[in-house]
Amino acid sequence: MNPILISTTGSDRATGYNMSNKIIRTTDTLFTGWLDAPSQPGDTVKIRLGIHDPESGDLESTQTLGEGIDNHCGPPLAMDPTDRMHAIVGHHHGPFLYRWSDNPVDPDSWSAPDPLGPADTYPSLTIDAEGTLHLAHRVKADRWQLWYRRKKQGQNWEPPVPLA
Repeated sequence: MNPILISTTGSDRATGYNMSNKIIRTTDTLFTGWLDAPSQPGDTVKIRLGIHDPESGDLESTQTLGEGIDNHCGPPLAMDPTDRMHAIVGHHHGPFLYRWSDNPVDPDSWSAPDPLGPADTYPSLTIDAEGTLHLAHRVKADRWQLWYRRKKQGQNWEPPVPLA
């Protein structure tokens, strides 16, 4: 496969922070997540989801899943056993926004953003065979802390647990 251009306005950390998955491939579709840089100084970054042909890699469409304040807001992606896609979007030292879709190629199918908060950054999202989402991230408090939280399939997010 030849290199595919997914954005001409990508942020300098468009796909940075490798602790989070930015690519999902299904039988029918290849999905990529990245950040587009602000169009003007002081504007927000755009948190993007690309929909690609899985064989050629060609970008077929782009969606905006949210906005962030800087280049540290890249979207971790996960797909559960029911083919529901999950994404964490949002802030660098503000509340993360959790979104999901049962048909992620349709921009209107995405859930409304569910804020997790309070002052989150650097998300790492994964999913297990039972469909439980696991989220580890840094939180700004009196001192930087590492937090963990989970969301079992069909349930709300559990309260965060400080790890370090």
